[in-house]
Amino acid sequence: MAAEALTDAGFVVLEAEHAADAISILEAQARGVHILFTDVHMPGDMNGLQLAHHT
Repeated sequence: MAAEALTDAGFVVLEAEHAADAISILEAQARGVHILFTDVHMPGDMNGLQLAHHT
């Protein structure tokens, strides 16, 4: 729902299922990502707080 609302507001939204996917997307986009919006509880080995600290 958040991704849809941000898209409707004119933002380009990149979605990831888990932190490892998010890291791959962030690395591929280099400096093109300006905001990271994540949930604290995520599937996989890393939670949202760890993802935010990783970036």
